[in-house]
Amino acid sequence: MLVSKFANEIEEQPQNLQRLIDKIPLIKGNLSKIRSKNPRIVFFGMGSSFYAAISPAYLFISHGIEANFFDASEILCYASDEWFRKFDIVVFITQSGETSEIKSLIDRIAGFKNLMKVVITAHPESYVAKKADIVIDTYSDEEKAIGATKTYVNSVIAAFIFVLSFTEEYEKEIDFIRQMPYEIMNSIKKANKNVEMILNIKTADDFDSSVISSTGFVLSSVYQSVLTINAIASTNMFPISIGMLEHHGPERLFFKKRGFIAFIPSSLNKQSFVRLYNAIISTCGFCWIISCGPKGLPLFDKLCFEDEIISDIPEYLQSLLFLPYMQILSYKITTMPEEMS
Repeated sequence: MLVSKFANEIEEQPQNLQRLIDKIPLIKGNLSKIRSKNPRIVFFGMGSSFYAAISPAYLFISHGIEANFFDASEILCYASDEWFRKFDIVVFITQSGETSEIKSLIDRIAGFKNLMKVVITAHPESYVAKKADIVIDTYSDEEKAIGATKTYVNSVIAAFIFVLSFTEEYEKEIDFIRQMPYEIMNSIKKANKNVEMILNIKTADDFDSSVISSTGFVLSSVYQSVLTINAIASTNMFPISIGMLEHHGPERLFFKKRGFIAFIPSSLNKQSFVRLYNAIISTCGFCWIISCGPKGLPLFDKLCFEDEIISDIPEYLQSLLFLPYMQILSYKITTMPEEMS
């Protein structure tokens, strides 16, 4: 039953996101309360909500604004009260608004008058939301299956809207965000078809212990994908950045015939990735390359599957187009007949 609900929630992501996008004028008005033009910002979350903070923090940094992200439970253990005073704005991402670590953290800094508290949540009447200075509602339906899909996407987009409110490119970038329900819908359609083709060749066991990799903004989708597929399909995949693979030697990781899945954003240097691919292909079990931008990668090996996402959206949004592939892979592995898996 939970598996079928998960499939429904994958399909519902575009319309769920559209509800948030329809509220952009309201969100922008709410954010007008923020006066600081060059604030020091820190994001906190747990699980999927922590991963949802990665790309928005990188987007701030790309615009020259100081930002960071932390697991809320770690900060509770190790940060002093004085550490929080380095920041101007604290952003909590929490789907429920009732996450115990986030509740403890916002209570701890409640008396810090010069520290603005922003909460991104699907529950604007929750405990954490009531403690915030600004609440950004993600307008997301509640999920009934294991694995965050539509709540994750809406949290990331809501955080991007927050980031863009500090930039001069707001109107231009918001136009790209308005395209995202359509872009995600197309990605779901293509992923459904292509995942089915791959699973006609590879079994569920082939994906166990596989590596998922990317770089930059797209790393958030790598971590979220691994969390999703391990929870839904009971695989044992793990994430690693392309930079780590390049600098520490892929032969150490692929001493056994692991699968290698790479999300390739538009800015990734094509020649650099081809060198990495050539170092991996002789020792890995198979490669699945999903790219958004670099066309015609010269990967002529029977062990390699290639998918290309055609889109002109900025790289920070491309990460959300890779997610449906791993969501649908999770679902299809779970529903495969036992003799095939």
